[in-house]
Amino acid sequence: MLYSFDNRLPRIGAETYVSEHALVIGDVEIGNNCYIGHRAILRGDYGSILIGSGTAIEEGVIIHAPPDDFCTIEDKVTIGHGAIIHAAKIGIGAVIGMGAVLSIRSEIGAHAIVAEGAVVRMKQIIPEGLWQEAILQRCSARF
Repeated sequence: MLYSFDNRLPRIGAETYVSEHALVIGDVEIGNNCYIGHRAILRGDYGSILIGSGTAIEEGVIIHAPPDDFCTIEDKVTIGHGAIIHAAKIGIGAVIGMGAVLSIRSEIGAHAIVAEGAVVRMKQIIPEGLWQEAILQRCSARF
């Protein structure tokens, strides 16, 4: 369900699926070709949430921005079931595992992976990940 809050309205891009059981509240902008799963809660009540195109917000995820601040989730991010996101920024292509907690104003670099159940502390910065390159190197070494 989409809800207005203090005259702030959600904006949803083309070809984006938002479950009828999700709550999208206030100043939330979701890009094109995204997935917002059942029971996800995106609260842009006192802050703003920006979600890039091609991003998947799985079931039970909670996203909230601090008052008068932003939570920016870039393109092609995957956020696993039940994660709690208060981060300032999640970079392009990052993966956030199920049940992970990203505390207030933390930052996750592009292509980084945050493990299931991990806790990223307030203002902690996780640098850009090179996981794709590392996987290719390991695969090449086997052959």
